[in-house]
Amino acid sequence: MSTRQIRLRVDGVEAVAKLRDDLSPRMAEAFWQTLPVETSISHAMWTGSAVYYYPGDSPLSEVEDLEYPVCSIYPGFVVARPRGSEVMFAYGPAEYRW
Repeated sequence: MSTRQIRLRVDGVEAVAKLRDDLSPRMAEAFWQTLPVETSISHAMWTGSAVYYYPGDSPLSEVEDLEYPVCSIYPGFVVARPRGSEVMFAYGPAEYRW
């Protein structure tokens, strides 16, 4: 399977991200199923250089376990909490507070 990519666009700035099926296959598939997403984002105030949104009722809520848990989030990474309660995008160094 080829690597799936998504395009992120926020206030006229665009970036391309790769879904890491090799690290988190269930979460990557669930995220893919939620696309396209149009929502408001908020700065993750205590996390560092990251923004987040609440996906609500979506396929992300069906993923109950951490497949590839992280604390440090590097620029370009997208992470999601189990059960899809939050999706975070890092644009600089950030720390995820579980």
